[in-house]
Amino acid sequence: LFGLKVNAPISSVVFGEAKNCVYMLCETGEVYTFDLRTRRCLSRHFDEGAVKGTSMACSKDGSTYACGSSSGVVNIYDSKAATGGGPRP
Repeated sequence: LFGLKVNAPISSVVFGEAKNCVYMLCETGEVYTFDLRTRRCLSRHFDEGAVKGTSMACSKDGSTYACGSSSGVVNIYDSKAATGGGPRP
C-alpha cells in the first residue's frame, strides 16, 4: 500500500480507465492527476470558477473528466490537456 499527498481535504476521487491514473478533486477546487504505476503527480490545476469542489466524474474512455462545485458549476476538461498543466474547461 502507498499514499498520495495533496494540499487540501479531498472531496472526490475518480479512477481513469485507460491510463492507470487517478483524479482527485480537493475542497479548494484543486485537481490532481496521479500515475498509479509511478505514484507521481502528473498534473495539478485549479477547477476554474470552483467555489468548493464537490464531485468529479471521468468518461468511460478516459478522454475527459468533469468537476462540480458547490456553486452548481460543472466544468469538463480534456484529460490529455491536463497533463500539460493549466487546462481550460
